[in-house]
Amino acid sequence: MLKSNKIHCKDCDIKSHFFKYLKNEQVDIVDLNKIEISFKAGEIIMKQGTPITQVVFIKSGYGKVYMEGNNKDLILGITIPGRYINGPGLYYDNISHYTVSSLTNVETCFIDAIVFKNFVKTNIDFANAFLREFCRRSISTFDAFYGFTQKKMYGRLAMGILYLSEVFASLKFDVLLSKKELGELTNMTKESVIRTLNQLEKEGIIIFENGTLEIKDMDRLKKISQKG
Repeated sequence: MLKSNKIHCKDCDIKSHFFKYLKNEQVDIVDLNKIEISFKAGEIIMKQGTPITQVVFIKSGYGKVYMEGNNKDLILGITIPGRYINGPGLYYDNISHYTVSSLTNVETCFIDAIVFKNFVKTNIDFANAFLREFCRRSISTFDAFYGFTQKKMYGRLAMGILYLSEVFASLKFDVLLSKKELGELTNMTKESVIRTLNQLEKEGIIIFENGTLEIKDMDRLKKISQKG
């Protein structure tokens, strides 16, 4: 973890869509109350069970969001550039209810949570945008939880692959997750992930080699995901 050279928010090329609702003086306040930090792959960005004193904005790179368990973790999703990491604890008990670790090198901005909350109180457009995004993520999490617990393994892994394709906005991408982590994302064992990946390859639906996955038949993959 290293502190980066500070760039004024007005000059930053990667901004959250929330920013368009802030006045110039509010952007200046954000700039005065942020710390830019770089993380190497594998480092912890936010730790489950720790106090939330800052909201984290992802400028570049990808991170893994997961709940830590005694024997098995539960991966909730992948962070992407241009997104904030906060979580329900920000407005409940000020405690982080999940951990975020970097899958690649990640550039972040840590912004004082009090400043963020003040914008929600005083800027109705910013507050509405924040609530819409929070609700969208909640619905997405509920849908994923239902699919990964109710569908058969074939459907679960298809869901997981489609999700990763959306995250990386491509039909061919570096998965970044180990097979064990793919299991933690899709509620499967590592062995089941391996068997199902092999079956999808045999059927010509995907190619998975050296950590890179390519979707060859999107229509069939979607049908598998839908039918479960």
